[in-house]
Amino acid sequence: IRFYDQERNQHAYAASETELKVWRAAPKVREHGPIGLVSETELPGTIRLWRGVRRKDSRHFYYTNSSGRIANLEIDNENFSVYAWKKGGDGRVPVYGSTWTDEGDVLFDLQRDNVRKFSEDTKAALKVDRKPIGNGGPIFYVYPPSVDLPPRSIAGKWWNGVDGEMRQIMTITQKGGDITVMCSYDRPGFGEITWRLTGTMSKDGQITGRLEHTKAPKGYKNQNHVAKVSPDGTTITGTATLDGGGVADYVWTLVK
Repeated sequence: IRFYDQERNQHAYAASETELKVWRAAPKVREHGPIGLVSETELPGTIRLWRGVRRKDSRHFYYTNSSGRIANLEIDNENFSVYAWKKGGDGRVPVYGSTWTDEGDVLFDLQRDNVRKFSEDTKAALKVDRKPIGNGGPIFYVYPPSVDLPPRSIAGKWWNGVDGEMRQIMTITQKGGDITVMCSYDRPGFGEITWRLTGTMSKDGQITGRLEHTKAPKGYKNQNHVAKVSPDGTTITGTATLDGGGVADYVWTLVK
């Protein structure tokens, strides 16, 4: 979401609920509205949008190349973690932009004409030419604010973190918010044990599902699962509630 900080004469951007509350409560700040939907973590095909803060005047600088490009900046990793897409497709739209002469006061907008008009108005009022970012074309791509984003992909192989006879490698397949987990492992004295979990995952990574054993020793209980995908997408932490009583906590780790 874009804001305008009248005290420092600069555009500013928030991508978390915490920062939104801070900007909305600040004096001399106007909210312009959403630019687009981005990711808080790196996904395939994304590029990091960095924010640097100049120490002497708290002026914000935004850029997509090396985080050390501009001297005397503190990189704000704690409050601003944003990844946008390098290419369009799948409903994504381009973002255009321009900066003040010192590369601060970055204006991002979905409409190239809005960026051009703001530069023209600045030229007329202040006799200063704003600098287009890049060649004036798309800088990166985002999903429109109105799009209902699909859940992230967790398809792949996962490990239950246990070695020895209870070591399990799970294969997750996914179609939108529907997931299927398949697992097959050997137990001495019995042989192959197989189970299947079917469930759903929300956009924020909350998983609910039902695990049923398809081949197992007598007494193995089916389970209801509730789990959460970590922000970086590398672990799944959950709780299994066994039929007839009993619970078990677990952590699955993505096999890279």
